[in-house]
Amino acid sequence: MTTIYWSKYNVYSMDSNDFLFDLEPKQAYKSVKNLFKTENESADWLRCPSSIDILSNNYYINNPIDISFSMKTDSRAYSEKPHSMNIINFRNFNDKYSIMDYLLTIHLFSEEDLSVSVTQPILNSNSNYFLIPGKFNISKWFRPINPSYMFLNSEYDVSINAGDPIMNLSFNTESKILFKEFYFTETLKEITKETVGHKQFSRKNSLNSLYSKFENQKINKVVLKEIKRSLV
Repeated sequence: MTTIYWSKYNVYSMDSNDFLFDLEPKQAYKSVKNLFKTENESADWLRCPSSIDILSNNYYINNPIDISFSMKTDSRAYSEKPHSMNIINFRNFNDKYSIMDYLLTIHLFSEEDLSVSVTQPILNSNSNYFLIPGKFNISKWFRPINPSYMFLNSEYDVSINAGDPIMNLSFNTESKILFKEFYFTETLKEITKETVGHKQFSRKNSLNSLYSKFENQKINKVVLKEIKRSLV
């Protein structure tokens, strides 16, 4: 059994947070199995060991609220649901593409050497935009995880319903996973702000160099200590 500690503190927002949102990771296999129930055993691809293997340690985060808006060529977003704009940040990638950061964040940490990959949600795609993938070791670095989408047009409409998966999390372990939620302490807030801000000073640093700094300064031990004393 592999224990993964998780929290939903939003380091990006000073005005709002995610305490009342359900951002707990949900297992992809169970959800897909419920979605594709069948009485035909020969057609049940979810009984295939290869499908079970790839889905068993894949988890997803559901969107807790409805958001919708339209982006126009004047680089302004228009929405009939103003609250959608409170947790969204836009960035220009180049003259053709733009990026939207959806500022719903979670934090993950593990005592074991464990990496997480953030990818497009399984069985959920949109030809107008895609989730920017990423991967890092959650035992050697402590940072917020949130979905960022790249849009392929200068004008586009976005509608993400409550309950829609917004990102997929896959872990490089064959062990069963036990998630334990923790509450963010002031110390953890300072650490995660530092790891986010550190990139401004060390943009060319590799992940391995960041891992070394994190461990050499014994920040991993501080994070673990804070987590264990603030378990929900």
